[in-house]
Amino acid sequence: MCVGGFNTVSGKIFGCSAVYLFPVLISDTITISSSYLLPVFRIFSYIRLLFRKEKNMRRKILRQLPLITMIFLILSGLVLSSSCTGKKDKKKKETTVVEEKPHFPGGQNALVSYISQNIRYPEEARSDSASGQVLVSFIITSEGKVTDAKVDQGIHDLLDKEALRVVENMPDWEPAVSNGEPIEVSMQIPITFKLD
Repeated sequence: MCVGGFNTVSGKIFGCSAVYLFPVLISDTITISSSYLLPVFRIFSYIRLLFRKEKNMRRKILRQLPLITMIFLILSGLVLSSSCTGKKDKKKKETTVVEEKPHFPGGQNALVSYISQNIRYPEEARSDSASGQVLVSFIITSEGKVTDAKVDQGIHDLLDKEALRVVENMPDWEPAVSNGEPIEVSMQIPITFKLD
């Protein structure tokens, strides 16, 4: 049918997507093959689909924004608090050359004798068949006193406590010497618990 110099198509088309109809209508008016226009309309419909998905994504992100903000604030607070406490707890550790190491009164054999005479194997640890080596570190002050004893590597709670007790009750040591002056040094000793 021809109306005002234009060809007009009327009717209903079933089983065909609107994406395929637009190129046919346009190609009829501007005399271009519809096969050239089909990819263009597919791109436009794809872009429209993306915008719909983008709106949904924006809504999802906006819904999650309070949660994301809260997580960010918590993490930044943790980083801030750990950096603040880290500055307070850090001590400057100086490395000095020790001319004379600290020694237990009576020497190494006396230290072994002291530990073996004073150590008590806890019955509960014995019934648990707990055995092994506990590493205890401590500081010997410039006066020879044993301070700041702690378990570096433990094996059983009761055995760790017993090793600490023995170290904390040690008699005074001969302090380390550097440049002719007694100095404070840290030490670490292993205490072995062995079942008979």
